Amino acid sequence: MVVEVFLPFHSPGVVLAIYEREKLSISEVVKANEAAFPSLPETMAQIDKIWQAMDLCIERGLKSEGALFGVLKVKRRQRISRCSAGFGRQR
Repeated sequence: MVVEVFLPFHSPGVVLAIYEREKLSISEVVKANEAAFPSLPETMAQIDKIWQAMDLCIERGLKSEGALFGVLKVKRRQRISRCSAGFGRQR
C-alpha cells in the first residue's frame, strides 16, 4: 500500500528540517502523516504487523546459538530468556 503523506521524510535530517520549518514536534509530524491513512484501525493493524515481525526476530535471536548473521561472524553470547533480557510481550 502506497500512501502520499502530508510531510514526507526519508531521513532524520529531513524530519529536523520539517520540525524547524513547520514548528511542529516530531510526534506531530508523524501524526500529520498518519492522517493520510484511511483509518486509525487500519494504521494500527499495520503497526501490529510490524511489531509481530520484530517480536519474531527478537525471539529467534534469543533462542539461537553460534555466530551472528553477517560477514563478521561475531560469536553470540550466552542464550538468555526473554524475561531475563527485559523483553516482555506487552505493547
